Parts: sequence; C-alpha cells; structure tokens
Amino acid sequence: MAGKSSPKGRKQTCSRSRFPPVLITPTTPANRTQRKPYAAKNIPGKGKGIVAKRKIRSGTELMVERAIFVARDFDSTNLIHTKLRALSVNVNGLSNAARRGILSLSHAPYQLTEWKKVVPPTHPLYDPAFIDMMVKIESNCFIIPVPGGRGLRSAAQDVGIFEETSRFNHSCDPNAAWETSHENSTIKVWAEKDIEIGEEIEISYIAVLEDTTVEQRASQLRGWMDKCLCNKCKGERKRSECGK
Repeated sequence: MAGKSSPKGRKQTCSRSRFPPVLITPTTPANRTQRKPYAAKNIPGKGKGIVAKRKIRSGTELMVERAIFVARDFDSTNLIHTKLRALSVNVNGLSNAARRGILSLSHAPYQLTEWKKVVPPTHPLYDPAFIDMMVKIESNCFIIPVPGGRGLRSAAQDVGIFEETSRFNHSCDPNAAWETSHENSTIKVWAEKDIEIGEEIEISYIAVLEDTTVEQRASQLRGWMDKCLCNKCKGERKRSECGK
C-alpha cells in the first residue's frame, strides 16, 4: 500500500481496505489563505513541485489543509481481495470539486501496473474511469493515525487525500515536515529548515532514518518512483560508484 507516513506519520501506499467495504467520507475543503509563501512550478525531471516565493524560516507553518475525502480502515495486508472489494466503493458520493481535485493529481506508474494485474481489461469489473480514480488515490493518500491503539504499524489505517499537499515532491532529506490529525481530517505542513527563494519545498513520503541505505529507501519508495532523485540519494549513489 502506498500511504504516506510522516515522521509523525509519513507517505506509505494506500490501496488495501479490509473485508468490510471501505467507507469514503466526503469532506469540505478547508479555507486557504490568499498569501501563500510558495507556488506550484515545473521541476526538471519531477513534473510539478512546490517552490518558495520568499525566504521561509525554519518552523514556519506553510499550510493546514482539510482532506477532500477520507477512507476508513484501509488494510495493507489483504492486497488482491481488497483491490477487488474496493471496486464496490461508492466514489459517486464525491463532490464534483473533490473528483476534479483527485483526477488532477499525478499517479505512480507502479500503482497503475499493480491495478492492471488485479483488474485487467478482460476482467468483468474493469472500469477505466474507476481504476484511474483509485490509482490516483493510492499514489497520493496520507496515513491518518487513529486514536486508541492503531499505530502506524497497524494493518488498518484511515487515509486521506489532500489535494494541495499531494503536490509536494519527496526528498530523503526534506526541508519540510507534515502531520495529520484524525480529529478534523487535516494535515499540517511546516518548514524544518530555512528555505531560500526559488528553492523547492520537499517532504518525505517515508520515515527516513539516519542509518538507512539508498537501497533500503528505494524499496520503501517503490510505490511512487523507480529511483529517488533527491540530493541525498544521488550523493550516496555517486559515492558508492566512486568506491567500486
């Protein structure tokens, strides 16, 4: 599953709900401030990304965003059964704005490949529009820890789609961090380092530990990318090649 699981909850892949049908709960987008310190721009080799419009100090809150929908009790342990079961989810309950928001997001090639394996064009339940929606959801969902014992290692999690936050690219040495709240289905993003004008603002989709190798991180990131292009990973690969 590719649901993002932050340092306090960072991006993992979300796709797998357990046997009771997943319940998708539409939510109302939070109000967005007019003066954002960042803007979406094209990033070479990455597509769209978020770039600072002014110098941002470490600790600055960048945004608080409400999920455009929340899926309850996604289960990361029951892949094939869950993907087939997920076809019964009533995405028609989403508002037009939420639907447009989800479909405007990019998707990970890995997720599309996995869906095609489970529901190929010859499958009686094949529906290109629905699969497109689910691939976008899997590629962009964030874990929302549930109070009362279901921690980040639990199979069943709530996940949410946050349209604007989903546009942040990944780095294994991020300059911003995020945390989700189950109480009101929101996500908060803040600067972890000073960020210069024109610098890309990046978050981590995984819990990056100091002693992890580039290969270990690549395995965790498979749900989003074939190769991490962050400076940390590029530097480690270069040092490894020089040492051979």
